[in-house]
Amino acid sequence: MSERTWTQATPRGDSRKDKVTCFIRQDGRCGCGCGAKLHVKGYILEHIIPLEDGGADDLSNKAAYAVPCAKKKTKAEATARATARRKRDKAIGAMPKSKNPIPGSRSTPWKKKLDGTVERRT
Repeated sequence: MSERTWTQATPRGDSRKDKVTCFIRQDGRCGCGCGAKLHVKGYILEHIIPLEDGGADDLSNKAAYAVPCAKKKTKAEATARATARRKRDKAIGAMPKSKNPIPGSRSTPWKKKLDGTVERRT
């Protein structure tokens, strides 16, 4: 497995110079590819490759996004991260057992046979 290095985001956020550089680099268009024209105060710098996925915290890994596009991108990334965590936790057995299992399922102590009789699982 490759070794990841984590960098902390600057506490004060992105500098004005970084925002202007990204704005000019993208010709004032949204970084998601929708082609929306960015307004002077209506855009956000987003990491192209998220820091959690090993992306660098430098200008080459940042792009200017329109606010609606940035929200959509952030929501999609958060959903993907949560899904990956749930799958990982389930695979290693870290997920808790359900407190309300479906009656008759394998997680209950009772088994219903094809003839309709119910018996305790062994």
